[in-house]
Order: sequence, then structure tokens, then C-alpha cells
Amino acid sequence: MPSDLAYLFVAHGSRDPRSAQALQQLLAAVRVRLSTDKLSATHKLSAAQGVTSEGEPLIEGAVLECHPLPLHAQVQQFGEQSLQSGCQRMLVVPLFLVAGVHVMHDIPRELAIAQASLGNRLKLQLAPHLGSHRGMLQILREQMHPATATAWILIAHGSRQSGSQEAIQALVTHLGSLVKGRSETLAAYWSLPPDLSTQLSVLIAAGHHDIGLLPYVFFAGGITDGVAQVAAFTTQQHPGVKLHLAPVLAAHPGLTNLMLDYMSVPSRDAEQLGVADYPISSKG
Repeated sequence: MPSDLAYLFVAHGSRDPRSAQALQQLLAAVRVRLSTDKLSATHKLSAAQGVTSEGEPLIEGAVLECHPLPLHAQVQQFGEQSLQSGCQRMLVVPLFLVAGVHVMHDIPRELAIAQASLGNRLKLQLAPHLGSHRGMLQILREQMHPATATAWILIAHGSRQSGSQEAIQALVTHLGSLVKGRSETLAAYWSLPPDLSTQLSVLIAAGHHDIGLLPYVFFAGGITDGVAQVAAFTTQQHPGVKLHLAPVLAAHPGLTNLMLDYMSVPSRDAEQLGVADYPISSKG
């Protein structure tokens, strides 16, 4: 039967080709899970929504930056495809970790432009960013598990949006309370102070010589390359220090579970995720 609901996962975008490749791999993993799970009870879609004539939901990715088309044009393109498949609504899920400027302002602005173009033919619905999912904490905890580090540094991009750094600090504090026997868990930022070098110096000065580095990013790219460079320089300067670099979040199989959760809530229960219809307006 025709699909009623299409799904668009919006990532930041990067000039590094690894980011686009990883996004497509992540979307492919979601599609495979939907096929192999046979719409299981854990990630069951309503029989009346989100299923194409082939029995699979319509899923696509888009990026905010580093794409030939602006986001609103990508949304419009997928919107037209969705309409041809019989969709009446599109759920847009930001693949972002913090409610920064992109989540709070840029994506809503782009969706407003797209909605104005699509009119009443297709309703756009904006979900909360994936980083707000309650399961993200468990993924981070499991990313920390293999290493024997006595301290950890979570490395985030950083945002000047009000409240974003407080959210990261709250996350770090919570992680520290979950990691048994580890006395230090700090935050570092790639675009704001304190940076990774500063936080490594703090931990080394405090006597830590076995330190874990937890990149708070979805995909490998410039930030993870930079983290590796800082780590290499630090170990050269401090031969007795061991640094453990955890994988990016997309490498964790549980990330697809979080994405599937956004697809498993029937429209009548959309408030469980904080999903809201996007107004047909390009203002604000």
C-alpha cells in the first residue's frame, strides 16, 4: 500500500567524503534492520503508516552544509519523491548531538522554506535531534567500556547557542557517575575553550597516565583526525601517558536502534518524541 510517512535524517555535512559515505552506510543499516526485523515488536511500524508498496518505508538523508543544494531544496526534492510514493507527511530527524544554532535556528528556517514550496500537499514534521534520545547515554557508556582508562575526556564540537555547553557538562557529569572507579571525566571542545590539549594537561598534571578520549561526533572527519594528532603529540611529549581513542558514534550498532525508535512511534503518539507539525511559513 502507498506510504503515508517518509523519513529524512539531516546531518551536518562535511567536505570530507568519509562523512557522506558514513551517512549512507548508516541509512543502509537502518533499511537492512527494517527488512530483517520484519517490523518486529521493538521497532514495529503501524500497518497503516510508513510502508511503501514494496513493504519498506521511504528513508533518505540530507545535509545542512557542504552540498550543491541548500537543505530546503534537498527537502523539496525528497518531498516530491515522497508525494509520488503516496506520502502525506515527512518526519525530519536532525542527526545532531546538541541543540545548537543549527538545530534551533538553521534547520527550522530551511524547513519553513521547503514547507512554503510544498504547501499543503505534504506536511513536514520536525523531530527532536538524535542526541536528545535517552539511549544516547548508554551508547556513550558502552563506547567507554573497553578501555582501562582512569579518566575520560568527551570531545564535542562546541556551540555558542545558549545552554549547549551546560548540556554537554551535564552529560559529562552523568557519564562520570556511571563509570565505576574513574575519578575524572571532563569535556573538551573543538571550536571553543577548553580544548583537548588543555584538558589533557589538566589530567596529566593530576597524575592520570591512562586517559580515554571519547569523540562526541557521529562520523569520522576533521575533528577525529585532529583528535588523533593531538593524541600523538601528547604521547610524544609524555611517553608515560597512554591514550585510548574511542570509536565515533556511527560505529556503534545501537545507533540504528535510536533512529528506528523515531520511526516506531505512531503519528497519534508523536508527542512522545516531541514531534511537532512544521508551520507553512518561511518567517523566523
